[in-house]
Formats: sequence, C-alpha cells, structure tokens
Amino acid sequence: MRRFSSIRPSHTLVTVRLYILFRLTGRTRGLFIAPPRVKSRARHIFIAIAATIGVTLSVTLGTWSATANWFNEHIGVDLSGLKPDAKAAAQGQLRLAVIQSAVAVGALLALIYTARTYRLTRRGQVTDRFTKALERLSSEKEYVRVGGILALVQILHDAPDQSEDAQTVLQNYLVNHTPEAPAEWPDVEASTTSLPPEVQTAVDALGTATRRADFRLRLPNRTLTGLTLQEIQLVSADLSGSDFRRADLQGANLWGANLLQADLRRCELRHALFINATLRGAQLQQSQISHTSFAGALLKHAAFSDDKTFWSAEGTSFRHANLTGAIMINFHFVDCDFRDTDLGGADLRGVTFERCRLTGADLSGAELRGADLRGAMGLTRAQLEGARTDTRTQVPSDLVGLLGAPSPPD
Repeated sequence: MRRFSSIRPSHTLVTVRLYILFRLTGRTRGLFIAPPRVKSRARHIFIAIAATIGVTLSVTLGTWSATANWFNEHIGVDLSGLKPDAKAAAQGQLRLAVIQSAVAVGALLALIYTARTYRLTRRGQVTDRFTKALERLSSEKEYVRVGGILALVQILHDAPDQSEDAQTVLQNYLVNHTPEAPAEWPDVEASTTSLPPEVQTAVDALGTATRRADFRLRLPNRTLTGLTLQEIQLVSADLSGSDFRRADLQGANLWGANLLQADLRRCELRHALFINATLRGAQLQQSQISHTSFAGALLKHAAFSDDKTFWSAEGTSFRHANLTGAIMINFHFVDCDFRDTDLGGADLRGVTFERCRLTGADLSGAELRGADLRGAMGLTRAQLEGARTDTRTQVPSDLVGLLGAPSPPD
C-alpha cells in the first residue's frame, strides 16, 4: 500500500496523457498497427459513412413535403385527404421507414468497412508470422529451423491466399540445403548422403501444400536420398535428375511428375502412382514396384533390372505406357497389365510373364530370348513376329510351332 500511496496525482495525470499519446501514435503493445496509408484510407471511409447517414437523415427530415408529394404521385398514396390524426400517424410511419432505410444503408457500409479492416488486420498478422518464421530459418540451431518450417506450414493452413510465398520459401530452402545430385550414377551399393532433419519436414510440408493449391514442386537435380515420403502428393512435380536412392515412396502420388533420369534405385515404390509421369532414362533397379501404376507413363530406356539380379513385381500396371528400349532383364511379372503397352526394342531377356495381360502390346524388336511367355494372356503370333527369340523362348500352348527360326545371337 505504501508503494501506491506515494504516487502523486500529477504522476497519474502524466501517465494517462502518455497512454493516450501512445494510443494515438499507434505504439501500444499487442495492437495491430496499420501503415499510415491504410490509416488515412480507413479514416476517409469512416467520414464518408458518417456523412452519408447524416445527409440522408437531413434530406429526409428537411424535405418532408417533397417526399410526401413524391409518394402521392408515384405510389398513389394521397396524404392530403386524411384527417389530421391519421395524417400525422401516416407521416410518422413513413418517416420511420425512411429513417430505418437510412440506418440499414449505414449499417451495410459499416459492415463492409469492418470486413475490410479485418482482412487488413489478418494480413498484417500473417505478415508478422511470416517474418518471424524467416528469422528462424536462418538460425544455427536445428530445432529453431524446424520451428520456422512448422510456422510456415501453419501459414499454409491458416492463410491459403498467401500460401504461395510460404511454398516458394520452403522450396528455395530445400534447394539451398540439399546437395546437388551426382553427375554420374553412383554404385547401387554406395552409401547415401545423410540429410538434415529439417529437409524431411520441409518436403512433408510441400507435399501437403499440393493438396490445397495448384502448387507444383520444382526440385530438379537434388539429392533426396533416404527420405520418408509415404503417400506424399507430388502431382506434376519437377524432380528430374534427382537422387532418391533408398527413399520410401510407398503410396506416393506422382501423377504427371517429371522424373527424367531420376535415380530411384532401392526405393520403396509399392502402391505409388506414376500415371502419365515422365521417367525416361530413370534407374529403378532393386526397387519394390508391386501394385504400382505406371499407366500412360513415359519409360523409354528406363532400367528396372540388370543381368546380375532377379527381381519380381505383382499387380503392377504398365497399360498404355511407353517402355521403348526399357531394360527388364530376368524380371518376374505376376498379374501385371501390359495391355496396349509399347515394348518395342525393350530388353526382356529371361523375363517371366505369369498371368499377365499383353493384349495389343507392341513387341517389335523386343529381346525375348530366354523369356517365358506361357503365362501371357492375349498374345498373338503377329505380336511375336517382330521380336527376337531363341530356342529357350517359351510361348503359350496355342502358339507353339508358330514361331519362326530363332534369332541369331549378337
């Protein structure tokens, strides 16, 4: 109590004056401060609203007789023939209706002004959060950088109309914090680069962003090895030349993505969608591709295997895909769909087709020496006429004896 009793009235008055001054100058803590231009515009809007209401009321009350005559001429309400009491009551009701209309117009203008002020306030708050997130990204501490990425993720969810800037920052952050992909294909057994944890967080955030907007991730020629990208949305992403070795892309959606010459060796690709994607020259050796869809994909010269290993896939769809010159040596396909697939010039030596549909598949120039085609469904003699076969090539029972002479060895 002694502390407060020592305060003089003059001190209190000075404190109140300072508080009012700070309020007027916009320096109070926790209050959103609009730029001077916004303040001036808001002040003009407020004056316009007040002037509109005032003028409407003044004109209505000051020109009552003119209003009554207008109603008499246009609406057919003749107030002059009424008794004084009835006329006064009618004039009161009419005056009340006009006043209520003016108030309604003023309320509508006030609502518009309030909504606009709210949008400006919210935009300022998002800008402040964005600035703080950028400061965290430049920190030397790992957990602070992760916090900055998560703050940008929250902006993606809370302010979709301003999410493009956050997405661009995250994308540039990944470009600057991931090594460039090797110029030459490293050995499949070679160790992969260990990436910082915030790279995983940033990729997850961008994968979420593509669900909410038309954002297209662009990370060409980057090292993204060993990342967990299960069920990530990377529709139409540009990942050409990137190194994904040992990454987990199970259930990922890469519909229409650009994976030109990407390194996908030893990746988990089961149930992933590569529909209409570009994987020309991509490396997919020792990757799990069961129940994966490559329908309509461009897979020219893509390598799925080599002559040193035996690999298998079940339930994979290559329908309408372009596998010209693809390498699938010693692959065992079970219940796979190759209908209307272009396999021209593909290396299918030692391949086994078990319950696979090849109706309409183009096998012209394909290497089928040592291949087992007995489980191929929809296969015709015309499809095999242009393929390269030998005495080890096995065909369905209804095509036995229809093959020509074995192709000469290379």
